[in-house]
Amino acid sequence: MSILSGRTFSVEYSVNANEQSPTWTAVPQVESITPPEISYDTETVDLLDSSEKYGVKVVLGSTVGDLSVTVSYDPSVHNSLDALVGEEMSETTHHVRIKKGTSVIQEFTWVGLSRRVQEISKRAVLRCEYIFHVGRPVAQT
Repeated sequence: MSILSGRTFSVEYSVNANEQSPTWTAVPQVESITPPEISYDTETVDLLDSSEKYGVKVVLGSTVGDLSVTVSYDPSVHNSLDALVGEEMSETTHHVRIKKGTSVIQEFTWVGLSRRVQEISKRAVLRCEYIFHVGRPVAQT
């Protein structure tokens, strides 16, 4: 599992990604990003007309984990994300993407958002972890 730095990478989300010009909102004050892990269920198939020595791997399906974003929490700055926590969402219209500079690295659909508040301390910065429950990867065009 890799962890990306908020200095180099950013996260943006959209709740209207299927429209002609979707509105992307950047998650502010990102400290770290943990991208979702993607695993593929494969099966080796020996084709009848193949002269190959080994079988061909066929992907039967995939499993995508969650995307987590840790932020330096400020209720006045993160209120738009807080409003989406626990809401039912449509996988067809909600997208989240990880960017490095201006380049999109990965884009996914998401079906829900939850929040995990970190330990509160008098001296430390209050951190909050937002978890985007990912549906599937989106093909880049």
